[in-house]
Amino acid sequence: QQFGTWRFETGSDSLKRVVTYIKAPSKLIKAVKATEEQTYLKADGKFFAVLASVSTPDVPYGSCFRVELLYCIMPGPEVTSGEQTSQLTISWRMNFLQSTMMKGMIENGARQGLKDSFEQFASLLSQQVKPVDLKDMASNKEQVLASLQIESQSDWKLALQYFGNFTVVS
Repeated sequence: QQFGTWRFETGSDSLKRVVTYIKAPSKLIKAVKATEEQTYLKADGKFFAVLASVSTPDVPYGSCFRVELLYCIMPGPEVTSGEQTSQLTISWRMNFLQSTMMKGMIENGARQGLKDSFEQFASLLSQQVKPVDLKDMASNKEQVLASLQIESQSDWKLALQYFGNFTVVS
């Protein structure tokens, strides 16, 4: 793995970096080089959003598409112990750079690859952080609903910022 340093891009107020690594082989593809262009969209101490645009040119039709991932970390629900919690949401989409008849096959392969990768990610993450148990959540229904409304508003703001910066292919 090679991690580039975070830098402000000229004419932009966003931090960016490039990360390269070898993606492990799967049922569908051999081990291949991947390059992520990561952009911090938001970082204010409570909410964090990082957009990663991943290219894998060595996979079949790899020059036709990029996988875009949006990582959002935000305050989680209140728990009875009073500990602070965080919620990690990962969204993805395919960005086709050129037309291809293999679009459906590429999307299905990417979906399966992401599912496999993030199952491993969730397993590793749960070894380092304590997942919130639903029974530990605050019993005050209004507090839980209020925290969910705040999260929903924040999700919308992040979604608007994300889709406002990119052409959405319908």
